[in-house]
Amino acid sequence: MSTKLLSLLFVFGIGSLAAGSPNRVANHPAIPAQFSQRSEFVGLCALVKKPARYRGYTIQLRAVLVENNRTRIDGSDPFLYDPSCRDKALRVVVRWSKSSHEKSMSTDSLRAIRAKSDEFGVSRAIVLLVGHLSDKKGQKFGHLGWADLEFNIDDVQKAEPVAVSLPWPKWVEDARKANAAR
Repeated sequence: MSTKLLSLLFVFGIGSLAAGSPNRVANHPAIPAQFSQRSEFVGLCALVKKPARYRGYTIQLRAVLVENNRTRIDGSDPFLYDPSCRDKALRVVVRWSKSSHEKSMSTDSLRAIRAKSDEFGVSRAIVLLVGHLSDKKGQKFGHLGWADLEFNIDDVQKAEPVAVSLPWPKWVEDARKANAAR
């Protein structure tokens, strides 16, 4: 066994212990990406409730992905939400890795969902994502800083269409009501 491999195994073992869970491995510069284990499934409500708990980890996240499929100057950042905690004030914007947008495990499913956008050019999909939170605590994200958290997508493992009746986040419904009143 080479010295380099032994060093990696040692660092990998220390990372597992430091993470406090055998299912999660701390992102450490000495650990190549292929050794980062994907953690247990995390719901968006748990992530929003305690984001610090998940920073520094590659996680599997289940949420609703909202994408604007028409070119716009403002208001077109993709974002995530979960109907079971839609009243939460925290907003989560999405940043795609270089290859994840068009070369994920569910590229064909996402493409079909995007093709069936609503009258505003918006699509929604229930997704299982692999990625990580941005490490910039206290910073705002998205165009013009409207989001509280940023989730970086490395892969979309699963994507399914959303029923039209699925509720939107409360802040989206409030914005629609305010625009309708104008």
